[in-house]
Amino acid sequence: MNLCTLCHLCNVLENNIHCLSGATKLFLLSYFVFQGLESYGACQSKAFMKGTLSFVLGATGCFAIQMVLQRKVPYPLQWNLLISVVAASVGSYAITRWETQKCSDLWLLLETGEVPDRSPPRGEYSVWLMEYEF
Repeated sequence: MNLCTLCHLCNVLENNIHCLSGATKLFLLSYFVFQGLESYGACQSKAFMKGTLSFVLGATGCFAIQMVLQRKVPYPLQWNLLISVVAASVGSYAITRWETQKCSDLWLLLETGEVPDRSPPRGEYSVWLMEYEF
């Protein structure tokens, strides 16, 4: 969308639809300017739900495994809970970050039409190692 179209849209919103609130004007403006905003929002919502679900399932599964192992090596319940919560938090963070990165790539694809390059940059060490055959 070019600048003239954006300015025209702003004038229409300000002059003809004066009864709408500022938030509604902002929503309408963002809808026309950022076409992929709805898809991105849905993707982010799914990513956060996957993270929450992975935390709940991870903590429950880890706690159940520890309860079985506790029969062989007894230790206090507080350690079971602590280990379960920490392990589930790490796993949930990794899953949420992975899914959020995919949503960011989707946003860039929708806005620019190109898939971002996520390959690691080639540093001097990788070039140096490629000179030698192992």
